[in-house]
Amino acid sequence: MLKKLTFFYFFLTAFTTFFYSDFFMFKEGVYFHGMVGILGFALNAYLSIVVNEKNFKVVFDTLQKIYFYLSIILITLICFKLYVLITIVSFVYFIFTIPMLLRYDPDYVGLEKLFIKSSIYILLLDWVYFMYSLNYNTFFGMKTKFSYNYLSFSFPLSLILFSEFVKFLKMKKKEIVVSVIVLVGGVLTMFIGMLLNIPIIELSSAGILLLLIFYYFVKSGKINDKFLFFNYMGLLLTGIFGFWYLYTVIAGVSDKVILLLHAHFAHYTWATFGLFYLFVKNVKKRIYCMANLLLSLVCLSVYLIKPYAFLLYISFCFFVISGLIALFAFLKNGVRYGFKTS
Repeated sequence: MLKKLTFFYFFLTAFTTFFYSDFFMFKEGVYFHGMVGILGFALNAYLSIVVNEKNFKVVFDTLQKIYFYLSIILITLICFKLYVLITIVSFVYFIFTIPMLLRYDPDYVGLEKLFIKSSIYILLLDWVYFMYSLNYNTFFGMKTKFSYNYLSFSFPLSLILFSEFVKFLKMKKKEIVVSVIVLVGGVLTMFIGMLLNIPIIELSSAGILLLLIFYYFVKSGKINDKFLFFNYMGLLLTGIFGFWYLYTVIAGVSDKVILLLHAHFAHYTWATFGLFYLFVKNVKKRIYCMANLLLSLVCLSVYLIKPYAFLLYISFCFFVISGLIALFAFLKNGVRYGFKTS
């Protein structure tokens, strides 16, 4: 259920690309397109990986159905900007995230449990911040920008992708523990810097995370898997754009194009590329899928710098084609790590 819903949100994210007007603005600087991308696609992609029979033997089916219907209701309410009802449904989401923590009972032992438990704790904090920032602008003098939810809700999925991919990098236990500490600590410190409006804290945290990503990138070059190498290359470029943007903020010449490049590289080359890596088993289909996804990103990146309308339409077409290839491969063959298409 959640896997198919993730694909639905993938295509809905694509089609809402063109919905950028005041009518489709959810909150200041945040549009329906972005909300579908983060609370639809990213959140359900995360849940589709974590909520499975391996991790939740008894309550798997119940949790899956609850998250499925809550997601449909939440996105519908967001579409109509019903803030009070959105807050109520978000609170229900928060309540039903707690069973993930309490009933998480996998057969395996090891560091994967550390990644998953950390991601669930972060998701709980995400819902708290989402509800608060939806209704209030300040917290003890700190400005609570609603747009920060883009970062906060993207992190659980990112952490889970890390947990899947570090298996291929042949990292030692100590390296993985340090990685989790740096990842979680770095993002939380960056978030605090954003709330306190202290760019130097954000830049320092981003610099540390960038060094960790570069380390992963170097490690990925030593294994015989070009897909993972390009995945980490995309993540490295995402980090570079993020660091660059924060530097321009401190320099007083912030450039929104750099921020948009950072956001889209994160979505395309890390989140979506990573999910398709897991979803598409056939190497030939995976090549077609990734090629279309990267062509879409190239066209979109050029469009952000030189906004010729035809580039946006071409990017849209490549993006949809990549999703269709992944969807058909998923429905035909299933996916890795115990996923089922039913």
